[in-house]
Amino acid sequence: METEETAAETNTGRKAGEAGKAGGSLCDSGAVSTGSIPSAASEGNVGAEKTGDAVRTAEKAVSVYFLSGIGTWESGRMFAGAMRDIMERYRSEGYAFVHVRDLYPYGSMDGVHSKRFYRHLAKQALKVSRDMYVRYERNIGGRLAYEKIKADYDQYGSGDIILIGHSGGGIAAYNTAQLLSDDGYRVARVILVGAPEQWIHKDWHNRVHALRKAGRIGDWVTWLGKPCFGAPKVSDEVNIVGGHTDYFRWDKVDDNGVSNLQKVMDRIWQWLRPRDLSSS
Repeated sequence: METEETAAETNTGRKAGEAGKAGGSLCDSGAVSTGSIPSAASEGNVGAEKTGDAVRTAEKAVSVYFLSGIGTWESGRMFAGAMRDIMERYRSEGYAFVHVRDLYPYGSMDGVHSKRFYRHLAKQALKVSRDMYVRYERNIGGRLAYEKIKADYDQYGSGDIILIGHSGGGIAAYNTAQLLSDDGYRVARVILVGAPEQWIHKDWHNRVHALRKAGRIGDWVTWLGKPCFGAPKVSDEVNIVGGHTDYFRWDKVDDNGVSNLQKVMDRIWQWLRPRDLSSS
């Protein structure tokens, strides 16, 4: 099993042909690289910045990608708070390089006319439904995210790769992870938040974790795909206010004043914190 340092060296070495193919920012929400721009990170609206080799090859480096599901607006900056949160957590652990980006593997709703809204949403839903049951090499959302992450990582990223997928983005995240792994990239963790159940290969059981809303009914989306005998072996529930679209909301708080965002990120961090990664 690779150590964290070895994984960082392996991934950082992949800076060849694809480095110039990124073609600029992948989305308006942008990416945040390294601890040198905390104020920009808090805004969640900056473009990726190429950093010096000394920083990118640091022993403690990580690249985190958030993947959205369907019916989402990039302009809504759904992951802005989570991106800032995860960056601050890694920095507090002494990471010299932290790269964070959000992706929309099934497209966004920005620019979709109201008359075409439901047709566009239905097309997205059909893609996710298909991706739940086809091999990862033929996965639509997974393939698109793989291409974008590969280009982005080669130009801006370093260290272990972490994938966090919400809803249908969780379907894409797991399939993306397999494609990246086949290509030699070190994917340390895949976190599925409010995602439909899907079969997970036994080789990935210790790296794929699922989080869903607590309760007898909980999140209806997580019931999709059931029964699934190959579902993630590591899963947990979180008490959030609201429903499926509210996991990353900072303005949804419980009676104790604790936000959904804090609860979700606290649980995710228990899976991601460095001492856990080093044991995988």
